[in-house]
Amino acid sequence: MNLSGNLFTTFPEVLFCLTNLSSLSLNNNNISSIPKQITQLKGNSFFQKKIKFGIHFHVGLTYLSLTNNNIQNMDVLCTIPTLTSIYLSNNHLQNISHRIGQLENLKTFSVPSNYLSGVPF
Repeated sequence: MNLSGNLFTTFPEVLFCLTNLSSLSLNNNNISSIPKQITQLKGNSFFQKKIKFGIHFHVGLTYLSLTNNNIQNMDVLCTIPTLTSIYLSNNHLQNISHRIGQLENLKTFSVPSNYLSGVPF
């Protein structure tokens, strides 16, 4: 779902009802925080399903892009194990939680143009 370039200051509540949502873009808004309800998009505890020939796919939010907002803290994202891509460019992040390393499926983590003074890796 792409809701970029609007006037949102918070996540629209209706998003948290979309438990099968796998991709969410809220770029170029005026969002300052990521609500705890976003964890409702991680799917159920059986977030990996095996299909024919041993191929796995993820059920739940895998892609999240929040570039060009005013996000100051991204810690809640560290509790969504289905995430494979996180984009937080041009926000107001000052640090990154060491728990980001717990996201075993994370392949892309982009945070340029923030206020970072170090990374926990």
